[in-house]
Amino acid sequence: MSTAETEQTLVIIYSGVRWMKTLAAIKYSSIGRHQLKNLAQKGSIVGYPDPDNKRGDWIFDRESIDKYRIRQAPERINIDEKILELKEKAGI
Repeated sequence: MSTAETEQTLVIIYSGVRWMKTLAAIKYSSIGRHQLKNLAQKGSIVGYPDPDNKRGDWIFDRESIDKYRIRQAPERINIDEKILELKEKAGI
């Protein structure tokens, strides 16, 4: 894969669920309940009240949380290099 392709391709390696309830999203993201809801309401991540839950629990999209966290990474960290390292360790 060329450098140009690597810069344009974002690969996230995770074999879990995509939609998470609030507690799972808190553990996964290390972001508090109120902050997750605020980020979702601002459109920074995808999340909304679960229509199948009568208690008003929220669900959050794991991929949008990943992208949010990547956008927070300091520029000195080369995300593409980290992804390649993880893929090599995983044998992908």
